[in-house]
Amino acid sequence: MTKRMQKLRERGFQYVEFDNIEKSGESDADQIDYTQKLGEVAVATGLGPLFKNVADLIRKDKTVQDNFVGFICEESIQWGDTEVFHEVAAGKKPIWIFEYEDVSSSDVSKNKSLATEIWFDTNSGWKSLA
Repeated sequence: MTKRMQKLRERGFQYVEFDNIEKSGESDADQIDYTQKLGEVAVATGLGPLFKNVADLIRKDKTVQDNFVGFICEESIQWGDTEVFHEVAAGKKPIWIFEYEDVSSSDVSKNKSLATEIWFDTNSGWKSLA
């Protein structure tokens, strides 16, 4: 992974996104260790690591988010994960939550107070919920 991250940095990238890394079937301890190391390697390489779809892992150990500069969440409202990111990272790190058309209006209303902006990826393009 170090070589891959070095290539990204050499090509001018500033950030690297790690997606669904908690889904490998390893033990919680191994997943937490691996996740923390990914963040450390990215930072040492000069990249800002972004963590995507990791609410379950953060629930198990909040320290996994320490080496990450931000979070990307898909279907966070749908899966009830907004509280995790509000509690752990709100006000400290940016959080991008991407929702799709199957989110109920009551879920959006309930969680809107936790976000600065909400955008929906619809069949007709991105729509802002102002």
